[in-house]
Amino acid sequence: MGIYINTGNIGFQRVRNSEYIDKSGLISVVNSTLFTERGFTCVTRCRRFGKSMAAKMLCAYYDQSCDSRQLFADLQIASDPQFEKHLNKYPVIYLDTSDFVTRFKDDSIMLHINEEMKADIHEACVLSLAYYYAKNDYIVHRELSTGKGFADIVLIPRKHVDSPAIVVELKYNQDADAAIDQIKRKQYPAKVEQYADRLLLVGINYNRQTKTHACRIEKNA
Repeated sequence: MGIYINTGNIGFQRVRNSEYIDKSGLISVVNSTLFTERGFTCVTRCRRFGKSMAAKMLCAYYDQSCDSRQLFADLQIASDPQFEKHLNKYPVIYLDTSDFVTRFKDDSIMLHINEEMKADIHEACVLSLAYYYAKNDYIVHRELSTGKGFADIVLIPRKHVDSPAIVVELKYNQDADAAIDQIKRKQYPAKVEQYADRLLLVGINYNRQTKTHACRIEKNA
């Protein structure tokens, strides 16, 4: 059984022993969100642009099971007034999907996650976080019965939130125009007709081959 809680700072030690460019300013940004409404932070970067390094750095800084003061002493974060306040003060969970691949397999089941599948996982994480963040301002409905079918996602603004209602249709290996056409053809806006003058139609398509999303947004006519 692997250890995933309070794994220490050995990962960031290896990073510091390599060619390292100071990115510790990220810690100041994360510190500013702690115990606030923005407490859930997603750190995203392009592939091969240091997501693993950032994760190891954050773990080393917050992990309460180790003393990382010397690792950060010569970095930008050390001059931050909040540096000592949060240094090695919290329990940390560190999960590496590539590590799961090597640990959880047997003779009958071989699980393999290649680089393309990892990219899909990262895309899914970003979209999921965006979805949950929307709940701050919207009541979110999945597979809402409306018109002549089921809208994938309908977002209705909460009381006192001055934002438009949104109807979202998701497509796979088609195109965003087809998604918008389905919203109109199946009359999905009927469920939120009270927002007719403040309603956005959003069509999103994911191309599995190119690993890209296409999005089209229209005002309800």
